[in-house]
Amino acid sequence: MRYTIKSLRADIDEMNEVLEEYGSEYTFTIGQAYGCTQLNSATTEQAARHCIHRQLESGSPRECKETADRYYGQWTSTNDKRSATLHTHDNPICASVGDIKHILTQNGSYFFTRNTMRFFGDTLRSFGVRTWNNKRIMYRKPTAAVNVMGTWKKCGREFFNCWHFDGQDLQSMSEEDENAFFSTL
Repeated sequence: MRYTIKSLRADIDEMNEVLEEYGSEYTFTIGQAYGCTQLNSATTEQAARHCIHRQLESGSPRECKETADRYYGQWTSTNDKRSATLHTHDNPICASVGDIKHILTQNGSYFFTRNTMRFFGDTLRSFGVRTWNNKRIMYRKPTAAVNVMGTWKKCGREFFNCWHFDGQDLQSMSEEDENAFFSTL
């Protein structure tokens, strides 16, 4: 059966009611951009102004629902309702590009340093993060522009890279897994 945005809105409304009972300061909001459904988190004040705190997922309604389920489980699994938070630094399966950058910078990695990003012509918007086979995968978007010997080209398959994020560092993926992941984009 097809999972639509209407179904997602109904499920998110139910989750937000429970989160409100838990006293969470954040709620889920749904948006759309570039033809994709977006799952966001926002405080009630931000949601009233149509603002967001953090984008959690961008993709199909089903992918957004899966991400919402993970966050929802993270919030409601805590015994103390006051300790339910949205911070993802401790949960790699829910990490965003910003979370990964924060963790790698703390660990002394050069992946997101200014010089490295400038050399490859990357910005944070050049990267995306998705959950695939119960792993959090960070990838260079196929539409990203890359600097190749002073010439700017679209990344495409030729310069596509993806890495598995294990919570502390980025791990290279096998060529078979990389090809399988690329075919899902």
